[in-house]
Amino acid sequence: MKTFTIIIAVIAAIACALTIAVADDWMIVTTDEGAQQFNLANVESITFSREPDGLVAYYPFNGNADDESGNGLHGSVRGATLTRDRHGNANSAYHFIAANRTTIDVADNGLLDTGDGEDVTVNVWVKTNANQEMTIAAKYRSVPPRGGFYFVCDANGDPIWCGRDRNDARDSGPSDVGIFDGEWHMVTGMRQGTVWSVWVDGQMGNSADVGSSAAMDNDEILVIGCHIDVGQRAGYWEGDIDDVRIFNCALTADEIMALFNEE
Repeated sequence: MKTFTIIIAVIAAIACALTIAVADDWMIVTTDEGAQQFNLANVESITFSREPDGLVAYYPFNGNADDESGNGLHGSVRGATLTRDRHGNANSAYHFIAANRTTIDVADNGLLDTGDGEDVTVNVWVKTNANQEMTIAAKYRSVPPRGGFYFVCDANGDPIWCGRDRNDARDSGPSDVGIFDGEWHMVTGMRQGTVWSVWVDGQMGNSADVGSSAAMDNDEILVIGCHIDVGQRAGYWEGDIDDVRIFNCALTADEIMALFNEE
């Protein structure tokens, strides 16, 4: 997602009776591609967008597994291979093969932890037609000190936002929409206060009030493509993953839909 700063040489009139000349050529300065000039006559529309607040890690997989949030939480690729994303762009998503135990690993960092009373949102694009239980991403520890999240699909293809705080295991319950159809889907898992929820393609699929917002922090690594339980990797993903985002806050329904509609 690009951030735009527009340099405008004129101010448009706010009253119909007032007419002023507007320059044909505008200049856009983007944070990642430098200055670009375009002719106003050739532009149908301009859309302004930004990342929601609280982004701590972002993996767009544009040729690598680098974190583009600015926090430097870069991933290490373990066998996953670059593939086309949902827009058909080459080398812009990663393909995972469960039999080969392919993953992307990110070193433990406090920015990825969720403390007592804190919220968290994980948003990911996935594509698969595998009929098996498997994990999209996880930062999870099941032995003391317990805590963390793991985002899974059950054997029916229903995403479930799961995890554990200091008190007990938690989950949203399975989504009412499955994703094992070989198409790209955006899945979102969120803890907001005591409520755990799972979303598919911008719509809430299920939620549960677990009655606790205790700490979930741990010293495990973040793994994309499987989860680690008591030192053992399991639940390897079969299919494609793209645009992994982690927020240290709960997103609104509008913010989730904006991510779904992002080009």
